[in-house]
Amino acid sequence: MKCPRPALSDLIDEVISRPFEWLARGPKKFYCLGLWLYLLEGSQGIRIEDPWEHPNIHVLRDFWMLFDSIPPSQATRPLDLLFWRWGPGQPHVATVESDRWVVSVEKGLGVTREKSNEAIARAEAGYRLKVLA
Repeated sequence: MKCPRPALSDLIDEVISRPFEWLARGPKKFYCLGLWLYLLEGSQGIRIEDPWEHPNIHVLRDFWMLFDSIPPSQATRPLDLLFWRWGPGQPHVATVESDRWVVSVEKGLGVTREKSNEAIARAEAGYRLKVLA
């Protein structure tokens, strides 16, 4: 008998405050996309390779082809992604937990929750994994 997968919110509760580390995908440390990859696999059983482990134009293109681009205001479903830049050359993604909460990881803060309306206001783009649409 298979054990049920943990709910997304339960997984997030387990990793709140875990520290940032570039290319880490948990469970002890994370970077922004690694957090999303960890939550996707843990809650949905879907494993996707991290495109930044061996980045090239083809790997990155193939990764983003897995998503539908959506306006940030529509990125309200669990595991949707919100994208923005902290500054030049500093892209960032945050993972939608619910229509009220977004989870993210930042240097110095680790994994945190924030209100989704604040993240949506900052976002330049939204993305939804096609298999979850």
